[in-house]
Amino acid sequence: MTPGLPMLVLATEAAEGGEAAVNAVVQAASGPIAVAWLIPVLPLLGFVVTLALNRTLKDRVAWIPTAIAAVTFVLSVLVFLQVRAEQAAWVVDIATFIDVGGFTVQWSLLVDQLTAVMLLVVTGVGTLVHAYSWGYMHGDSRFGRFFAYLNLFMGSMLVLVLGSSLLVLFVGWEGVGVSSFLLIGFWFEDIANGVAAKKAFIANRIGDVSLMVAMYYAFSRFGTLDFYTAGGDGMLQTAGAVSAGGALLLALLLLGGAAGKSAQLPLFVWLPDAMAGPTPVSALMHAATMVTAGVYLLARTSPILVQSLDAMTVIAWIGAITALLAALIALRQDDIKKILAYSTVSQLGYMVLGIGVGAFAEGIFHLVTHAFFKGLLFLAAGSVMHAMANQTDAWRMGGLRKAMPITFWTSAVAVVAIAGVPPLSGFFSKDQILTTAYEHGFTAIWAIGIVTAVLTAFYMTRWFVLIFLGEPRWTEGQQVPDAHGHGMVDLHPHESPSSMTTPLVVLAALSAVAGAVLNFTHHGPFWTWLQPAVGDVEGLAFAEQGALGEPALIAISIVAAVVGIAGGWLVYGRRSMADGKRMEPLRGPVAELLERKFFVDEAYESVLTGFGGWVANRSADFDRVVVDGAVNGAGRSSIAFGAVARRVQTGLARGYLAGFVLGVVVLAGVLMLQVR
Repeated sequence: MTPGLPMLVLATEAAEGGEAAVNAVVQAASGPIAVAWLIPVLPLLGFVVTLALNRTLKDRVAWIPTAIAAVTFVLSVLVFLQVRAEQAAWVVDIATFIDVGGFTVQWSLLVDQLTAVMLLVVTGVGTLVHAYSWGYMHGDSRFGRFFAYLNLFMGSMLVLVLGSSLLVLFVGWEGVGVSSFLLIGFWFEDIANGVAAKKAFIANRIGDVSLMVAMYYAFSRFGTLDFYTAGGDGMLQTAGAVSAGGALLLALLLLGGAAGKSAQLPLFVWLPDAMAGPTPVSALMHAATMVTAGVYLLARTSPILVQSLDAMTVIAWIGAITALLAALIALRQDDIKKILAYSTVSQLGYMVLGIGVGAFAEGIFHLVTHAFFKGLLFLAAGSVMHAMANQTDAWRMGGLRKAMPITFWTSAVAVVAIAGVPPLSGFFSKDQILTTAYEHGFTAIWAIGIVTAVLTAFYMTRWFVLIFLGEPRWTEGQQVPDAHGHGMVDLHPHESPSSMTTPLVVLAALSAVAGAVLNFTHHGPFWTWLQPAVGDVEGLAFAEQGALGEPALIAISIVAAVVGIAGGWLVYGRRSMADGKRMEPLRGPVAELLERKFFVDEAYESVLTGFGGWVANRSADFDRVVVDGAVNGAGRSSIAFGAVARRVQTGLARGYLAGFVLGVVVLAGVLMLQVR
């Protein structure tokens, strides 16, 4: 796009009931937003170029996608600064996407406050993950291909967050699904990796169907899938015209799509298995890209959500139950990445909870802080695996503090941040979600959030202690099996190279200060910044607030974090873990229930494989007996009729003449009978 290409600028301000008052102004494009289309195009181009030059440049080809990631981050910063200076929602028309029978859809980009935040998160964390991958993936036989897939993942996510309509968003949505399949199953030689990739792909397709139905229904109600239009009849501009019943149905369909990507009940089962992919993928996918897509979708369509308090209540309860369930499961996981995976599910539950209680800006705030400390935790886990010959069992670690000081201290920052201890970032975002829940009358959900906060602090303390503190449960130089099936290797724990530790330090700094800098008070700068881009909850009839004020709520959140950390330290930090998992205090049926993840996978397998298999077999029987029987029966009948009919074809003229005469006699008889 050239600087003189026309574009549509929509200045937005919140109005009662969540309907956006939009003043459309057409003007010439200028500044970084004029070239915002480059932000998703560059990584997608990098994907193609990297694959094309992979064999020629070999490992050096990784410079191309890494440099592109850095450039997209710089462009995103420039776009953010322009949006900050000119508070508006910019819709940039790029080209005609669909033009059939008078129906036209433009390929357009939407740049507003919410988009600017997501751009910074995706490109910022994405760039750090690219840099980290240089050390982590060094020596892999498909080194360049991995970086190409990272660029594809970033490009797809950027299309998603920049889409000015549900249709363009859906293109990026599906691109994220495909690239996640490629990255989760990157080490496809291991059957478990391939199974995990297929599981993620299928689970997300279920959510995608819900989103597709939501698109059809939205088009039937609004006549467009654009969020904003020049005529003021975009989805978000006319959200207030939708009935409560229509808004409820549309919101639940959107929730179904969000539940797939953001791993909410009942579609969360794919995310823990996705740990089979390389650790940088886990950091990118679970911190900044794929799993935040559902939360972004709900925040983007929040002007529709606020038209139905019932829909928001359902969303809030789905988030709360998901957060609690995942936190309980994380208590008894032993794989250091799976603990973090269930932690991600739980934290996503907090974000969805925030959307449901009307804390739209607070939910996105937690998305941002979570990107920092969860990205840090996954990269730290990768650093530990790099040092421990790719072992992931926490009970085979311990005492790594001295061998890995940078990883140790940065991990400590991340653990304290996710636990919700002030003044680190996780405290501000999590507390503001729970405070809003209480203030809007969701007392039971607030209580579940507090219990989940205690559990989060507890299991993250357990994670930290089992890895870094206590006596080593390993021996220097011992032979251990390589996790990738490369035979036995010697164990020599050591600090990771600077290409891996530098991103850890950067993310640790952000995890420490981002919360206070962005939104120190509940309705601080970040909250104010996002208000024009999300729905307004002022007109909703929330239940009455309880007796507690905000200072008391803050105190309770702090106590919850302290209790969880203290409990984790008392159970795991002050006892010898030399005997390994046998030292776990929780045993019996409850422990098995948590270790087996509440048997959710088994239930799905029973329903989908058992009952679903029975239905499939009966359908096959019907096809074989009835459908094929009818077709084959018709064929056999034709053959039998032909066998009889050919007997009358004797080749003798007198026979044919006799048949002719007989036919005439019969016809004459029939005519005489009719005349009488």
